[in-house]
Amino acid sequence: MPPIIARANRNHAGAASIAGSRAAPARYLAIVALVVVGIGAASSVYELRREHAIATAQEQLLASVQFTARRGLPIGPPPPLNLAQPPRALLLDAQLYLNQVPFAQDAADKRRLLSMAQRMIAAALAGRPGWGEAEALEAYLQSLKGSEGKVAAQRALVRSYDHMPYMREAAAWRIRYGLAQWGALPDATQRRIVDEAIWFVRLRPEQRDSIFAAVRATPAYFPFMLRWRTVRAFDADRLPN
Repeated sequence: MPPIIARANRNHAGAASIAGSRAAPARYLAIVALVVVGIGAASSVYELRREHAIATAQEQLLASVQFTARRGLPIGPPPPLNLAQPPRALLLDAQLYLNQVPFAQDAADKRRLLSMAQRMIAAALAGRPGWGEAEALEAYLQSLKGSEGKVAAQRALVRSYDHMPYMREAAAWRIRYGLAQWGALPDATQRRIVDEAIWFVRLRPEQRDSIFAAVRATPAYFPFMLRWRTVRAFDADRLPN
């Protein structure tokens, strides 16, 4: 009997040794996974904080530019061209270059500003492909070229709606430009323009009259009003239009 017990003990010890040897790699893998997740989380937090800081600076700077422009004061020169910045910073600089276009000294100066803004938008899209905000700004840039950039502006507008159907800051321009290009846009983009217009006037009621006036003068009026009445039918405060 004792030898049997001894064999059982040896087998138990061997099984424990095997289990331990198998558990060790699992523990190491778990530790590695935790480290990877921790690094990813820290990186995400860093990127979010950087994006927030850039976005805040963007809002403050653009507000300052708009304040200056409203008073007819000269706007300072745009920043030096720097394509090594994060995508949002690149987009901010592109906006600043485009803000200078109305004050261009001549056609050559306008082309230079547009070219530099285009390079920054392209760099931003390279760093963040399919970014609707950058594509909307590209559409605006192309629209500044007049008939020369019309097709490119329409294509960029379509891409911006594909990737970002709703945009708070650029909605007013994007809706109006989309309405002006209505017949040249695909059905899906037309529907997105209508949806964004309805969303925008509900988000910012002070824009309602101007958006309704813009829609009323275009072929988008019927689909817009049909969609508007459908959406408003479920609102508790619905009033006759």
